[in-house]
Amino acid sequence: MLKQVTQYSVPTYDKPGTLGKITGILAGKGCNIAGFLTESLGDVAYIKFIVDDETGVAQALKAQGYQVFETPAFCIHLANKPGEVSEMARTLGENKINIRHVYGTTDGTANAKVVVSVDNPEKAKNILQKIAEKVTA
Repeated sequence: MLKQVTQYSVPTYDKPGTLGKITGILAGKGCNIAGFLTESLGDVAYIKFIVDDETGVAQALKAQGYQVFETPAFCIHLANKPGEVSEMARTLGENKINIRHVYGTTDGTANAKVVVSVDNPEKAKNILQKIAEKVTA
């Protein structure tokens, strides 16, 4: 499975309670977080996430004073076995596509859910689709 999504990135101060405030805004909209990543660089935290329903997400956060960046990304299911992420990364690299962000998880079943954003989404879409089709084959 391959789905094109929007990855939202929210830079903020790295302090206790910030993640709870941002996710609370999303919960207040009835918005389900489908995947997320947080990282800190010094005093700045970056919260990156995808959601099931993108309607009004950026506006809700901006209304509360947060800066929001929207980036095209893909949610891809890979086989949950060694070498799958490596193959995806290698294939994108061989096609001169740079991976900007990648994160994922599995619940221990046959597939892993991976979110990947790249510098050339148009070019990456067909390549990632072929990788995803191998999982469902």
